Amino acid sequence: MSEKLFAYILVNYRWVFVLLFLLPLSLLYDAFFYVRNKIIFRLRSAPRQHDARVKDVQRQITAWAASGGRQKLCTARPGWQNMSFRRGKYKKTHYNVNVNLIDILEVNPNSRTVRCEPMVSMGQLTATLLPLGWTIPIVPELDDLTVGGLVMGTGVETSSHAHGLFQHICESYELVLADGSVVTCSATENSDLFYAVPWSYGTLGFLVSATIRLIPAHSFVRLTYIPCHSLEELSKTFADESAKREENDFVEGLVYSAESGVVMVGKSTNQADPDRINRIGDYWKPWFFKHVERFLKTGGGVEFIPTRHYYHRHSRSIFWQMQDIVPFGNHPIFRYLLGWAVPPKVSLMKLTQGETVKKMYETHQIIQDMLVPITDLAGAIKVFHREINMYPLWLCPFYLPDNPGMLRPRDDRSQMYVDIGAYGAPKNPEYKAEATTRLRARGSRLPDALRRHLHDRVRVRGYVRPSAIRPAARQAGSNQGRFSSLLETEFSGRPAANLSIIFRPDQWARILLVVEQTFTRQECQAHQESYSQLLQDGRRALVVRWKSEDDENNNLLGRKRRVVSAEQKIVEDQELRREMETSLMNQSAATSGEERAAATEAGSSTPVQC
Repeated sequence: MSEKLFAYILVNYRWVFVLLFLLPLSLLYDAFFYVRNKIIFRLRSAPRQHDARVKDVQRQITAWAASGGRQKLCTARPGWQNMSFRRGKYKKTHYNVNVNLIDILEVNPNSRTVRCEPMVSMGQLTATLLPLGWTIPIVPELDDLTVGGLVMGTGVETSSHAHGLFQHICESYELVLADGSVVTCSATENSDLFYAVPWSYGTLGFLVSATIRLIPAHSFVRLTYIPCHSLEELSKTFADESAKREENDFVEGLVYSAESGVVMVGKSTNQADPDRINRIGDYWKPWFFKHVERFLKTGGGVEFIPTRHYYHRHSRSIFWQMQDIVPFGNHPIFRYLLGWAVPPKVSLMKLTQGETVKKMYETHQIIQDMLVPITDLAGAIKVFHREINMYPLWLCPFYLPDNPGMLRPRDDRSQMYVDIGAYGAPKNPEYKAEATTRLRARGSRLPDALRRHLHDRVRVRGYVRPSAIRPAARQAGSNQGRFSSLLETEFSGRPAANLSIIFRPDQWARILLVVEQTFTRQECQAHQESYSQLLQDGRRALVVRWKSEDDENNNLLGRKRRVVSAEQKIVEDQELRREMETSLMNQSAATSGEERAAATEAGSSTPVQC
């Protein structure tokens, strides 16, 4: 009886638990790490500790290899410490490696860079850099977002229309690979690995440090509020302001209904009108999204917001999710009495969630960021309204340069995109947590929303056997021809379109093919040399990109195209594997005995998920 009562209170009166327990714990947690980080940075002991910590990561990987290396590797960081509400069950079955790297290593004004470890948070970074007169070009707004998560996943902020994603302000990465070696990569050193790290979610190695570009910091952000009262006006205003990459330092939008929203345009400055300064981060101030909503009634306006307040304007309300945790949290009485204590740490909320609360969040909450071309903004908002019907929606533009890597424009031209963020409880009674937000690989009907707006990002599945490449890669002078021949044979006689292959040697590998614009064979051949060198390196994890001569390979091996999301786990396809084995056996019949033996030996390997 007592357990049921406790579960009922946690679900229906969670704010009681938050106020009495989580807020005090969060304050102690933040105070401890604030003092700890200040001491470490002042004593400059982090670089010495960093070397020892990296060696410890190498030691753990060596121990994993000595034990047979059967389990997949992952960090030992518990799931409750990350910002996502999803549960990472894989940590229970994977080999956990402790990567305790939480410090800023160096601020170098001469090279205009800051070097930091992957678990350094945005709050920690801005608190250190701004007093020194520096900042980084892209500062994602929540205090607890970490460098590692923003590099390995997605990092976007209102300055991304000018600077791109978080990965585009990184100068270099230091990684520990699956063989225990430490590698530094940049645009000029190990460039293939450098461009493959973003969006890799740790599949290529353990990030142990990142060097990030610095820019001079200003005291204020001059923020202009532009209310819009139709979807057409909102989408046009947002696109027009996002295109002003030199003029506007920050561009953001908040959508409050299907026909209304506010576009905000910011410019960094050291001069401010004293009568229009708004310290929006002060604890007694209204939540930022509520403050912005007022401009729909009062008309546009201009304010000067202190830079750090602007950077973390959504932190106190966790965008707008605090209204679901503490429903009266924006009331003036609460703000004056306890506003200084919010927000509670997301990690501590996850740690104290019972199974009932976890299921509630998974079933009745959505935390999704959708990246779409800015030209599709109006249509995408209509889709969100029909499928989810939840407001506000967050709009953040980002410029996607034509750089190598997993995420790049489909027509080889830099483009402007928009991140549409949906955070909270959907009002659509037909909303289904998985069916509404996931694309199915087989059999099931795609949601109309995603089918229409993601139709040009087709992923097709296939297999390729690394061992069939490796013997040829050992023969000097024949690498390019063998590699090209293998891909052309297996994929209907044509190079695969923008082919990303992630594999471990001597095992099967899954591949995702993103069908993009056509390319000439000459352009394909221009990239072969670096790919062959990558194969010769013999790393445990490789990434190879390929360009297509034409786009007729949509029906590879006569199979229907399967549209899948980047997050979806691709289920086993035994039929495809058998056909690929047959194809490789036919091909190997014309090769030497050594190559045929190597291919047969690897045929018994277990497929691995990438």
